[in-house]
Amino acid sequence: MDVASLISGGKDSLFASYVAMQFGWDVKYFLSVIPDDIHSCLFHGLNLHLLDLISKLTGKPVIRIESKGNEVEDLIELLKKVDVEGVVNGAVASDYQRTRFNHACKCAGKKSFTPIWHKDPEKLLELQTMAGFRFLIVASAAEGLEKWLGKEIGRENVRAFIEDCKRLRVHPCGEGGEYETFVLECPLYKGKMILREKEFVREGDFSYVILKKVDVVESF
Repeated sequence: MDVASLISGGKDSLFASYVAMQFGWDVKYFLSVIPDDIHSCLFHGLNLHLLDLISKLTGKPVIRIESKGNEVEDLIELLKKVDVEGVVNGAVASDYQRTRFNHACKCAGKKSFTPIWHKDPEKLLELQTMAGFRFLIVASAAEGLEKWLGKEIGRENVRAFIEDCKRLRVHPCGEGGEYETFVLECPLYKGKMILREKEFVREGDFSYVILKKVDVVESF
């Protein structure tokens, strides 16, 4: 089956794409809505300038649209541009996201697929890192989680990260917006990204990282 996949560069959207490919589906395109507010509840808004690097490493085109304010209508417009049967998204526990993705797909005449929906969040994080995903924590909105900001998570430290999330009563996958991620390395990439320069920004209780310089190391 030909599908497109909604991605932000974060772990869950790319892992959902990976799972879809394990099903034997052909992910023809990556899709992204660029929100006009980095605090959007529907789409991640950080480090989207690196989507072209994801396209380069995966060999898949990234089709994007800048939001004009109504993100669901923008998503419907984007979905109508691609000739695929279904659309994959990486929602795990957010009904807010899933219902809007389903509605947009219905309006655009596409099937909606949420392959990691309601997966156990601790097991999901461990499964992601065991599969070869390495990701940066690029935003933190939970008190006590700031120590992980700008750090890489992989199989060697994912358990410590999960234990901190449990101690802080944070959803382990960040489904409440407690944190956001950006994937540097995963099985979808023909190579990996290496972070060379980053900038930390703090806005009240919300802290985030701008990835200013990233090199790509391609594998052949």
